[in-house]
Amino acid sequence: MSGQLRQGDVLLRPVDQMPASAVRVDVTGEPDWTVVATGEHTGHRHALPARDAQLFATPSRRYLRVLHRTYLGHDEHIAIPVEPGVYEIVLQRTYIPGAIVPVAD
Repeated sequence: MSGQLRQGDVLLRPVDQMPASAVRVDVTGEPDWTVVATGEHTGHRHALPARDAQLFATPSRRYLRVLHRTYLGHDEHIAIPVEPGVYEIVLQRTYIPGAIVPVAD
């Protein structure tokens, strides 16, 4: 498995395994894509072909299982290769004293 991968405000951090409590998230609206994150203002999405990746979640974290070598794409970033394995999805946040605000492309 490769190391950490970053595309804009999305970080994919490799993990040995996802928690047993993680449940698969059904893809709705875009059956051909596994959407990792969607830009709040632009609507652009960080996504992989659905045939190559599955999304899982626990109450506090999200995970990506990549089945085959594939690419994470986005309209404003170069597509990056993603190797098979399990990744924790971490979204960058901006620190504002007293509040945490998600960063969106």
